Amino acid sequence: MNRKLKILYIHQYFKTPQEGGGIRSYHIAKAMVAAGHEVEMLTAHNQPEYVKINIEGITVHYLPVAYDNSFSKIRRIMSFMSFFLKATKLSFKLKKDLIYATSTPLSIGAIALCVKWITKTPYIFEVRDLWPKVPIELGFIRNRFVIGVLNSLEKLIYKNAKHIIALSPGIKQHISQFNTPIAIVPNFADTAFFQATETPVNDKLTISYIGTIGFANGLDTLIDLAIVAQNSYPNQFQFNIMGDGAEKNKLQAKVTASGICNVTFHDFSGKEKVRLLMQNADVMYVSFAPFPILGETTSPNKFFDALAMKKVIVVNFEGWLKELLFTHHAGFFHDAKHHDKLLLHLLEAKKNAVLWENMSLSSENLAINNFELNHHLSKIIGLL
Repeated sequence: MNRKLKILYIHQYFKTPQEGGGIRSYHIAKAMVAAGHEVEMLTAHNQPEYVKINIEGITVHYLPVAYDNSFSKIRRIMSFMSFFLKATKLSFKLKKDLIYATSTPLSIGAIALCVKWITKTPYIFEVRDLWPKVPIELGFIRNRFVIGVLNSLEKLIYKNAKHIIALSPGIKQHISQFNTPIAIVPNFADTAFFQATETPVNDKLTISYIGTIGFANGLDTLIDLAIVAQNSYPNQFQFNIMGDGAEKNKLQAKVTASGICNVTFHDFSGKEKVRLLMQNADVMYVSFAPFPILGETTSPNKFFDALAMKKVIVVNFEGWLKELLFTHHAGFFHDAKHHDKLLLHLLEAKKNAVLWENMSLSSENLAINNFELNHHLSKIIGLL
């Protein structure tokens, strides 16, 4: 489309590279601006006042809605509803030709739906996680009436969208029943920033995790692996965990109680420190709790960053990313019942320089050929 659009972009958790966290929306919004479109971003921050600021050509509206991964379920719901009300009110006031709404939560799609019904503005809905399917299967939502309401809302949002962008094949498979055009655009490999580096020279085989430390991330498995590593292979492994979340204190307490000294926790930071930790890792660990829905539908950005940095990757879940690693010989699967098996495989592979380099090259090739940032951004711009 050659027409220049006024795009209202709705993402409750918009982040910049300096803040750290997922910056998919930052890249997409910048690509929209580069294509000549005007972009106004509706997001939230933990400050008490509304703030409007221009960030690299993106007009960002920060609404005062507190949110943190450590919030209780009730407090999270209150945060979602507060953002829904404030963002919907502001959406009606802003000029727009198109809405680009990215979940989660599902209430983001409800904002776009309400605005479309009143103003006739079409919207594209980007689905990062399946709501309400994921929280239902994880046991967070149990009330049958609430489940029915959320399922009906989900159906309305999908059926009224101009286009749906799914971040994984599993998400597309679920949404295909709603007969709305769907494109799969997974998270990106930012090969310009997360450039492949030479294999680090570490005294110990270093395994790092970067990301949210919540219930859904299932990081107990990584701590269990570290415990076995110290007992079975003393002084041969180092584990790094960078991030924040509701489970962080619990994991730190578990490490302390176990008496192991091969796990280091790092506070979450901007992309520069994330890149440095990744550069110094031999292996990047990507983790989810053992719920099939997570492995089938997930598209974690740190997986693709690790590909860009030419890293051997370990996943602890079944699904499309495990199959991708196995098909391209770029990593390992961590079976929680067999910690020793994974540790032994990693040690043997690291000793084989040719094998390790081939696995690293496989990661790099996947990043360049399958998930390169600009290629996927072009796909999204083409849908506007």
